[in-house]
Amino acid sequence: MQGVGCVKRITVSISDEIEESLDEYLQDQEVTPSLAAVVRVALEEYLAAHGYSRRVSPFRITPASKGSGLTGVSRNHDQYFSEAFRSQPHLPRR
Repeated sequence: MQGVGCVKRITVSISDEIEESLDEYLQDQEVTPSLAAVVRVALEEYLAAHGYSRRVSPFRITPASKGSGLTGVSRNHDQYFSEAFRSQPHLPRR
């Protein structure tokens, strides 16, 4: 349901054992999540494990097999980006 504008409200009945486990889990968290968030994540993970996930895959960066040869790009990315942008004549200027 992440990123979806419409959410549905449901009522769920759980056993005493699940309630106890859920209470223990919530108490063990440094920052206690809402019950709705825990149930939502559990349902998303269950559906994904059974092949019914519609979630978008997480963004993953794959390093290039051969680098650019430049150093300090992660520290000076704004400068490198600006230089690369200026070298593209077909891009609009401000």
